[in-house]
Amino acid sequence: MPFAQVALPLPLRHTFTYRVPDALSARVEPGVPVEVPFRGRARRGVVVEWTATSDREDALDLSAVLGPPLFDAHLLQLTRWMAEYYLAPWGEVLAAALPGGPSGMPASRGRKSAAGIEERALALPLPEPFTLTPEQRAASHALETSVRRGAFAPILLHGVTASGKTEVYLRGAAAARDTGGQTLVLVPEVALGSQLVREFRRRFRNRVGVLHSYLGIAERRRNWELARRGALDVVVGARSAVFAPLPKLRLIVVDEEHEPAYKQNEQLRYHGRDTAVRRAQMLGIAVVLGSATPSLESLANARRGKYAHLVLSRRVDRRPLPQVRIVDLRRQGGTSQLSLPLRAALAERLARGEQVVLFLNRRGHSHHVQCRACGFVPRCPWCDIALTLHLVPRAWRCHYCDHDAAAAAACPACGSTLLRYSGAGTQRAERELRATVPAARLLRLDTDVARAGGTDEVLERFGSGAADVLLGTQMVAKGLDFPRVTLVGVLDADVALHLPDFRAAERTFQLLVQVAGRSGRGSRAGEVLVQTSTPEHPAIAAAVAHDDRAFVERELAERKEAGYPPHARLVTLLFSGADALEVERAATRAAEMLRQEAESAGVRVLGPAPQPLARLRGKHRWHVMLKGPRGAEVRRHAARALDWAESTERPRGVRVVADVDPVDVL
Repeated sequence: MPFAQVALPLPLRHTFTYRVPDALSARVEPGVPVEVPFRGRARRGVVVEWTATSDREDALDLSAVLGPPLFDAHLLQLTRWMAEYYLAPWGEVLAAALPGGPSGMPASRGRKSAAGIEERALALPLPEPFTLTPEQRAASHALETSVRRGAFAPILLHGVTASGKTEVYLRGAAAARDTGGQTLVLVPEVALGSQLVREFRRRFRNRVGVLHSYLGIAERRRNWELARRGALDVVVGARSAVFAPLPKLRLIVVDEEHEPAYKQNEQLRYHGRDTAVRRAQMLGIAVVLGSATPSLESLANARRGKYAHLVLSRRVDRRPLPQVRIVDLRRQGGTSQLSLPLRAALAERLARGEQVVLFLNRRGHSHHVQCRACGFVPRCPWCDIALTLHLVPRAWRCHYCDHDAAAAAACPACGSTLLRYSGAGTQRAERELRATVPAARLLRLDTDVARAGGTDEVLERFGSGAADVLLGTQMVAKGLDFPRVTLVGVLDADVALHLPDFRAAERTFQLLVQVAGRSGRGSRAGEVLVQTSTPEHPAIAAAVAHDDRAFVERELAERKEAGYPPHARLVTLLFSGADALEVERAATRAAEMLRQEAESAGVRVLGPAPQPLARLRGKHRWHVMLKGPRGAEVRRHAARALDWAESTERPRGVRVVADVDPVDVL
């Protein structure tokens, strides 16, 4: 009797052996969804391997085959690599690869609605009338040549804002289609996807599909099935679209490759950009990573010759980069979010009928509320963080677990009305703008708006000229192209600059450059006003001067001295549980167990220590960091800790997961 190795969506990093009954043997093959008995109950999983023999004499029978294969050989290989590299259970990787998860996939109505569409969905690329710049022409030629060659070709496309990176992507996708292939385009956020989807649909019509979590499950599964059947030439999606089943994939595009949103920071902790590069390597195809502010890791790979480096140093039509001016908040005084220079510039743009983008990377109204009479601060009962005041609807809300509580005008502890509000967010800035510039037509875009499904409506209204000012968080900082925007105001450039994270300066520099790039993308010159209390900081000074080389050289030198990526590799072991003492004990035991052998192999073990946010969603959290020059060696020692956590000696009530190549250490 043959046997099947089945991956189950459980927090265990191994597969399970089942006998295949004769009645099911003809339908069992790698990639099929199955039902199996597991610890007294039925579980659903995926067959990942089929063998004629097994040394497991006590193996149970596989119960049922639930449908045809959901994964081909390539996607099984990719998900297996992800499980091994990211030290994650293979079953959980496979579950994450399916839109909406595995439940209901075999009999999905959305998938059934895609049947037969490939025969009637044919369309040809549409020509574009404009002429490429010399740099665009060279970049397009290099990408098209790589696509047609049909070999692994990682390319870093480093182009300043408004330099025409999207047109290079489009021409690469056209080359993929001309060779009978498909293109996968990844974007870091859904808000960025709408304009990019529109551009691809202009060129590829109804042969473009979208995959992201804001779509309904039925639509996601329909598009997933269309991609699998070859009925789509292009799939555009967020991080999880890296799993899209594209049988004729010839090109992968990772737009805004530097964005931390590509890293999944809960459950399966994978990096969408790095997974895309590995997928391209497995298939032997081209992958292009595009950004105006590439990550230091990608720049280092280009310097080492691992990536080809294509540069677009000028904006299209010879448009100048916007002039950037500093507004030193230390000399402004007061609590207003709008300095006098910004108010004057805003009034000038409104008088000329131009548009303005205002950026504040903090949502809500006030991030810190304290009673001046008794000192009370509203705090989340489940997380170690103060609650943020939101006005619409009025509540104190936790931005981590979504706990909320009624927010009255009086202190709930002593009844005083002497409440101090600080740490302004987008709702407070919106209220001040409406009071200061009542004639301005104002739109706000942040996570609260996006959750209500208003992202596309806001962007369409602003793009049509129905509003004068767009105020938002990082959702407005990159990827958006509005030609009438001639002024960008950064209300507080210091929001994330001083966080205890080695990437804080890099992220601040990238955000400032990206949001500045929203200005002056049309025929009129742009201007940027950056409000800051630390204008001398290297990240801010470099962004103001458009001097990315100076910032990169300085930051790389500091990273090398401190032993951080890209000069080292990191894995963080995360310990969480309801019992604070048990979590601390588990982290301490793991660190002690690892330290001697790891450090003799050149891998440093840092910690254990409580995480900066020491309690989240009711779970206490500690971490141990492993740091070394070779990623494989760092991961090997991290795997030892996970093996111990899954053994009979595992700490009771404590979950241990690995974060390989963490993008932050908070």
